[in-house]
Amino acid sequence: MGHLVAGPRISRSFLVGALFALFSAPAFSRTLCGITGRVTDSSTAAVPGAVITLTSAATNAVRTTASTDAGDYAFPSVPPGFYSVQAEHRGVKIAAFHSVEVQVQQTVRPDLTLEVGQLTESVSAEAAADLPQAENSRWLNPAAFVEAVPGFFGNVGRNAIEGPGIADLDAEAHKQFKMPYNEHHSFQFRAEAFNSSNHPNLGMPNLNILSGAAFAGQPGTNAHQGFGVVSGTSTSMRQMQVGVEVHFLTGGPLCFT
Repeated sequence: MGHLVAGPRISRSFLVGALFALFSAPAFSRTLCGITGRVTDSSTAAVPGAVITLTSAATNAVRTTASTDAGDYAFPSVPPGFYSVQAEHRGVKIAAFHSVEVQVQQTVRPDLTLEVGQLTESVSAEAAADLPQAENSRWLNPAAFVEAVPGFFGNVGRNAIEGPGIADLDAEAHKQFKMPYNEHHSFQFRAEAFNSSNHPNLGMPNLNILSGAAFAGQPGTNAHQGFGVVSGTSTSMRQMQVGVEVHFLTGGPLCFT
């Protein structure tokens, strides 16, 4: 009686051209920030048509815009860094904020108040307490938390705080070819993309309740300004790579016994 016997077949592969190209797609939404605010006079009335100047402390690059009829202004797509924001209008003093820090994925709001006076006069803010705070990077409401009384446990339960979560889509495509000189050898071309949708996955907020400076007028046991702030991302921007593999398939021939 004949029996079909297959010899041992061992599959081995190794990466020949590991990475031909590895690059990151632009991640405007991962790194760029914004500066927005309102220009008012001493009576809190909106000041339309004020010229707003934004100056980078690192590069001295200057951008300008004008306030709207409602007194609002905005500088979108601002790289992280330190800036000066200045507003001027005919017949009023120049108002400015200096050393305004913008961090990743933050929008800060320096509201400017113009006072009656000569254009050559200026009103500026330098102290850290006067500087605007980030708006849309705050994940948790600091008013909802307070440091526990010494000697006692707090009442925030386990898993009571949830972070932003992660949505990540990886993709891969490949094409495999048989080698003409040996049917057991093959050549494979691969293209891979990680976080292919380039979705910004925010990192966990800062859970240190005493991080940063205390809010003005609040007890030191209340949550500080750095609490609950998201300052980065948990995954990288889109990454793509291509490569080739050569596969060797060895083993004994089929035979009858």
